[in-house]
Amino acid sequence: MLWEELGFTYMGPVDGHNIRELEIALTQARDYYFKPTFVHVITTKGKGYLPAEGDAVYFHGVSPKSKNISTKVIPAYSEVFAQTVLRLARDNPRMVVITPAMPEGNCLSIVEAEFPQRVFDVGICEQHAVTFAAGLATQGFIPIVAIYSTF
Repeated sequence: MLWEELGFTYMGPVDGHNIRELEIALTQARDYYFKPTFVHVITTKGKGYLPAEGDAVYFHGVSPKSKNISTKVIPAYSEVFAQTVLRLARDNPRMVVITPAMPEGNCLSIVEAEFPQRVFDVGICEQHAVTFAAGLATQGFIPIVAIYSTF
């Protein structure tokens, strides 16, 4: 197995929703304190909450609800960003958009719908997104990289 070849102790897969099984795996992993240990835990995003289980993309970054609900609708920063990117993309065919697995979270689906060949979802790989953007810039493209600041 790959992990052992790299010098890791591999444990799993473990059902992350089975607390007893998870507890046993983590207790056993503690015994390997002298070397890197990889505990492979499998979970279902939103497990037990049907709306989240049915729409993992929407529930990826849900904000808490405010007790003081205003009647004024203020667009989210991501929505304003995406609308601005779309307007700029219409004006400049050299502009490309790169996102690491967050086209929906960054509201960039609207850009992707109009310019599918100019939006690149590189998966969960922020470092690659930035390096890819640098490479494209050297070739005359204008890359816009959308990464959540918490990452």
